[in-house]
Amino acid sequence: MEQVAIYTRVSSQRQKEEKTIESQLAELREVCEKDKVIIVKEYIDDGWSGATLARPGLDDLRSDAEKKLFEVVYFHSPDRLARDFIDQVIVFRELEKRGIKVVFKDKFLTEENKLNFDIESGIAKHERKKILERTHRGRIHKAKRGLLVGAYPPFGYDYIPKSKNRNGYYKINKREADIVKLIFGSYIQFQSIERVKQELVKRGIKPRKENAAWSDSTISRILAREDYIGRAYYNKTYSFETKNKERRYLRIPKNGRALRNKNEWIGPIMVPAIIEKSKFNLVRILISKNSRPFGTKKYFYLLSGLGILKCMDCGYSLQADRCNGHSYYRCRRCGIMIPIEKVDRPTWNFISKAMENPGFLLKNIKDFNQDEDKIEQLLNEEKESLIKEKNKIKNKQDKLLELYTEEEIEKQQLLEKVGDYQQKEKEIAKKLKEIEIRLAQIKNETELVKDFEQFYKLTKSQFKLLSPQRKRKLISFLLRKVSYSPKKNEIKIESYVPNEINQITTPDLYE
Repeated sequence: MEQVAIYTRVSSQRQKEEKTIESQLAELREVCEKDKVIIVKEYIDDGWSGATLARPGLDDLRSDAEKKLFEVVYFHSPDRLARDFIDQVIVFRELEKRGIKVVFKDKFLTEENKLNFDIESGIAKHERKKILERTHRGRIHKAKRGLLVGAYPPFGYDYIPKSKNRNGYYKINKREADIVKLIFGSYIQFQSIERVKQELVKRGIKPRKENAAWSDSTISRILAREDYIGRAYYNKTYSFETKNKERRYLRIPKNGRALRNKNEWIGPIMVPAIIEKSKFNLVRILISKNSRPFGTKKYFYLLSGLGILKCMDCGYSLQADRCNGHSYYRCRRCGIMIPIEKVDRPTWNFISKAMENPGFLLKNIKDFNQDEDKIEQLLNEEKESLIKEKNKIKNKQDKLLELYTEEEIEKQQLLEKVGDYQQKEKEIAKKLKEIEIRLAQIKNETELVKDFEQFYKLTKSQFKLLSPQRKRKLISFLLRKVSYSPKKNEIKIESYVPNEINQITTPDLYE
C-alpha cells in the first residue's frame, strides 16, 4: 500500500474558528480510505495566508518530501496550497523532482491534465484579481455615500447588518462603551497610558478578545479614534509587508498597518458618539503635551532615531542602549556595544568643521538640489513609460484569455504567451519598485536641502549654544549616513554635499 501525506490550510481567523480545517481533513481522509492508502502524516497550516510559501506546515512537508517519507501528497484543491499560480508550480516541480505524486482530493496531477490545471489556475488568478478590484471600487463608492464599510466595528460598538429596509449601522455596546469612557477619564486623570493600563487590570477589565492583554498601542488607538465623537472614516490605513528578519513565519505577509494622509480618508460617516467632543480634544492636547520629541529623553543620544547610523561591518542599524549606568550604541547582529562618545563626538566635530565654510556648503547644496530635480524628472518619465507598458501587457492578457474562452487559440499557445507576459510584468514591477525607492529618497533629500539655508541663518550666530534637538536637526540636514566599524575603530561620515568634506577617519583624531 502506498504511503501518503495530507496537506490542509485555511487563511483567516474566522475560518480557523469555524473549524473549516476539520472539514478538509475529513474529506481527504475519506478519499484516502477509498484509495486504500496509508496516511503517514498530516500537515496543517491553520490560519495561515496562501500568499506566501513560508508556512510551518508546508515547510515540514517539503522537508519530509526530501527524506522520501511518503510517495503521494493529497491536497484539497490547488488554492489550499498557494494563491499564486507560480508558487503552486514551484512546489509541484519540487515534489515531481523527488518522485512524489500529487492528488487534488480525488484527481491525480498527471502530464495529461497538468496543462488543464495550468490554464485553470491562470484564469482563476485573473478572475480573483478582477473580483478584488471590483470589491475595492464598490467599498469606496459605498463610503462616499456615507455608509459604513466592513462588519468589524471599533471597540465600543456592535455592527448591526443591513436588512431589506435599512443599511448596516453601529450600535453602542454599553459594556464596551463604559470601558472607553473609563479609558478617556483615566487618561485625563493620570496623563499616562501605563497608568490607564494598570487601572484596567486592577478592575479586572479585559479587551474584546478574552485571551488578549491591554497594550500601549491598543489604548493609544482608542484615544485617537474619532469614531467616539461620532465621525467614522474609511480608507484610513493601508497594509504593508514588514521587514522582520528575526521572524521566519508570518501568518499574513502584509501584517503591518500604517495611516494614510488625512486627505485620502473617506468620510466622515456619522455614527453614535460615546465621548463628548470637548473631552476628546482635551485628551489630544494632553497627549501632544506629554509626547517627547526625539532628543528630549532622559539620556541624550545624538544619532539615535535618525535612521542614518549603521554598523560598517554588517550593515545593521546601531541602536541606543544603556548598560551598567553607561550609554552605548549596540549592533544587535555583531553583538558589540560602542560607547556613544566614540560616535557622537567625531560626528559633531565633522559638522562643526563643515559649518566653518558656509559659502562652500550653501553653494554645493543648491547645486545638489538642481541635480536632484533633473534626476527626478527623468525617473518620473521612465515611471510613466513603464506604467503604460504594464497596462498594454494587462490588456494583451485579457484579450488572450478571451480568445482562449472563444476557442480561437490552443491551450499551448495561451500557456506560452501567459508565461512571457508574466515574466515581463515581473521585470516591470521590479523596475517600478526601484524607481519608487529612488524617488522617495530624492523627495526626502530635496526637502532637507531646501530647508537648510533658512535653518543655517537661524543657527549660525548661536552654533555653540545649540540645543540637543537643533543639533539633531542640523545633522539630518547635512548627513546621509554615519557608519562605524567596531573592528577597525573607524567611522565613515557621508554628507549630502560633495566628497571634499566627506571623511573616513578614526575617532582618536577628534579626542
